[in-house]
Amino acid sequence: MRYIPESWAPEHTAPLPEESDDDAPVNVEIERRADDWGAIDCAGDPYARVAFVDGVRRRDTWVVAEGEDTDCRGLMASWAAGAVVCDRTAEITGVKVDRAVFCNADGAKDVTPIPGFTYRHRSASGDSADELTMESHRAMLDLELKVAASLPTTDLLVLDGPLRGAVKDDQLTLGYVKTHYRAYGNELVSDAVAKLEAGQRTPVFHITRLNTSRLTWYLRLPGERAHRWADIARCEMPPDPPDGDLTEIANRVSATLLPFATKGHQDPRAPQNLLPIGALERELHHRLGDRGLFLRAFNQLAAQTP
Repeated sequence: MRYIPESWAPEHTAPLPEESDDDAPVNVEIERRADDWGAIDCAGDPYARVAFVDGVRRRDTWVVAEGEDTDCRGLMASWAAGAVVCDRTAEITGVKVDRAVFCNADGAKDVTPIPGFTYRHRSASGDSADELTMESHRAMLDLELKVAASLPTTDLLVLDGPLRGAVKDDQLTLGYVKTHYRAYGNELVSDAVAKLEAGQRTPVFHITRLNTSRLTWYLRLPGERAHRWADIARCEMPPDPPDGDLTEIANRVSATLLPFATKGHQDPRAPQNLLPIGALERELHHRLGDRGLFLRAFNQLAAQTP
């Protein structure tokens, strides 16, 4: 046994699967027969015009809403979503920012600590810290889909994270998963992942989870390959992608992503956090504004409120 340093910075969850999803139905014979499974070289012409969509969120502060009989926990959060369109050049576009105070207290209302920075009141599914945090996460995902739907159609639309709803019927849409909370497939899939070289992918297979079906494959990006799951990303497509040969589509999608892989000096989540996504995240965090300035203003507002 040996300890292998993980390439991702420790503040980020390592991309190693935390559990196996053996109960999720899987069909490995979508692109190839089970007895013909093996690494596939991603040969194909990259798509020329690609849009990457991502979002960020921030817990600005926990709050307590005081009632006559009980107190209620709340969360003030900010989130943003946007896109990078790559077509020889890269342009950040469609950025949207939103804020809310998630609280179930009677009489809860909007809060404006700074002019132009209004936290709209939203109810939540519960009052626990996890439930409130999940509400802010769902709000960010909804905003990402709105940004994606507002974009002009491109050759390929890449959503950072698993697929979560349709964007456009005629748009080739990809879910790009860089953190593996679970390993999908059976031993055939995991063995194939372990043998992948940089620039290779597994065959496409079909998975069903949480009543959602999708086509998926694993791709090894160029990197250090410290262990078998290092440098691995997973790609997802709807079960009924646009017309075309599935092998050609998977190869072209993979060939499009490979040049965007980051290096260690560029991103703490290299190589999976692709260059356009990393640049977009930095811009979105900037658009959220200064949390310290907000906290000072909010504390002053709270002190003046009877």
